[in-house]
Amino acid sequence: MKAGRTFWRQALLTLPFFAFGFLSFAVVLAVLLGRPDLLTGEANQPALLALVHLFFLGGVASIIFGAAYQLIPLIAETRLRSLTLARMHLVLHAVALPGMVVGFWREDYLIVAQWGWPVALGMLFFVLNLAATLNRRSPWQTASITLASALFWLAVAAGLAGFYLAKTYLPMPPLGAGSILSLHATAGLIGFLFLTLAGATYRLLPMFLVTATRGGLCGWWSTLVVNAGLFLLVPALLLPMAGVTGVALLLLATGVVLFLAEVVSLVLRRSGAVGWPLRIHLLGLAGLLPLAILLGLLGGGRVGWLAHGPELNEVLLVALFGFGVLAPCILGVANRVVPFLVWQMRYAHRIGLEEVPEAESMANHFLVPVGFLLLMPVLPLLLLGFWMSMPVLLQIGLGFLAAAMLATLLNLVRLLRPVRLPGKASSPASSWPDVSSAPRRFADALTQ
Repeated sequence: MKAGRTFWRQALLTLPFFAFGFLSFAVVLAVLLGRPDLLTGEANQPALLALVHLFFLGGVASIIFGAAYQLIPLIAETRLRSLTLARMHLVLHAVALPGMVVGFWREDYLIVAQWGWPVALGMLFFVLNLAATLNRRSPWQTASITLASALFWLAVAAGLAGFYLAKTYLPMPPLGAGSILSLHATAGLIGFLFLTLAGATYRLLPMFLVTATRGGLCGWWSTLVVNAGLFLLVPALLLPMAGVTGVALLLLATGVVLFLAEVVSLVLRRSGAVGWPLRIHLLGLAGLLPLAILLGLLGGGRVGWLAHGPELNEVLLVALFGFGVLAPCILGVANRVVPFLVWQMRYAHRIGLEEVPEAESMANHFLVPVGFLLLMPVLPLLLLGFWMSMPVLLQIGLGFLAAAMLATLLNLVRLLRPVRLPGKASSPASSWPDVSSAPRRFADALTQ
C-alpha cells in the first residue's frame, strides 16, 4: 500500500507544475500579442527579459519539472528519491518566480536577486533529487546520460545567474557582464532545455512508436558533440575568443543535426501508429532544422542575409527555439501525459475489478488534430516576420500558437473533472492496487 500511495503522490506533482506553466504561457502570449515590437527591438529590453524568463522558467521549465518527476523515475525504474524536496521545489518555484519576473520588468536587479535565490534553491532541490534518483540504479542509456548532463547545465545556468547578480553588488573578478549573460542563456537554453528535450525524446519516442531502440549511435554522438560545444563556449565567451566561439557554434549545430538524424531513424523503424500528440511533438522537433542552420551560419560568420545585428540574431534564435520548437513539443507531451495521469487516478484502482477504457480514448479526438493544424504555420510566420522585420507577421504567428494552446487547454480541462482517488471512504484501503512496479506500468500504458 505504501508503494501505491507514493506513486499517486508523485503523479500529483505533475499537474500543479503543468498548470503554472500554462498560466505563464498565457501571460507571455497575451503581452506579445499586444506588443509584438518587443521581438524586433534590442535583446536587453527590461520587458523582453521579463517575458523571456517567464516563458522559459515559468512556462517551459515548469512543465519540464512536472514531467521530469514522472520521467526520471521511469528511466531509473525506481521511485522518486524525495517527494518532500519535490513539494518544496513546487512551492519555491510558484511563489518566487513571479517576483523575479516583476524585478526584470522594473529593471530592479535587487528585486531579481531577492526573489531569484528561492527559484535557484528550488532548482537545486530538483537537480539533487533527480540526480539521486538516477544514481540509484539507472542504466547507462542515451536518455539517462543526456538527462544527467542537462541537470548539470541547469546548475551551471543558475550558478552563472547568481554570479552575475552578486557581481552587480559585490567586488568580483573582472569578467564581462555580456559574456556571463550569454553563457547563462546558452547553458539554460541549449544545455538544459535542448538536452532535456533530447533525453526525453530518446526515452518516450521508442515507447510511443513501439520501437526497441532507445538511442542509437547518432543519439550518443549528439549528446557528446553538444556537450563538447557547450564546454568550448565557456572559455570562448568569457575571455572572449571569436574563432573558438565559431567552432563551438558549429559543434552545437552538428549536435542538433545528429539528434534529428536519430529521431528520423526511430520514426523509420516504427511498428506503432503515429498519434496526433506524437505528430505535434515531431512538428516541434522539425523546427530544430532551421535553428541548426542558423547556428551553423553564425558559427561560420555568414549572417549577412539576415540584415540584422548580433543582438537581433540572439532574439531570433531564442524566439524560434521557444515558440517554434519547445512550445509544440510541450503541447504534444501534455496531450499525452495528462490524459494518462488522469486515467491513472480515475481507473487504475479498478483494473482487474471491472472493464476500464484505454488511456488513449480519454483525449478529445477533434481538439488535438485542430491544435496540430494551428501549429503548422507558427514557425514559417516567425521566420518571415524576423527576416522582413514585420511585427504583424510575428503577431499572426503568435496568434496561431495561442489558439493551439487554447485547444490543448480545452482538451485537458475537460479531463480534469472531479476524480475519485483510491483510498477515500468510498474505496477501502485494501482496494489499492500493487503499484510497486508503477514506473514500468507507466511506460506500458503510454504505448497503448
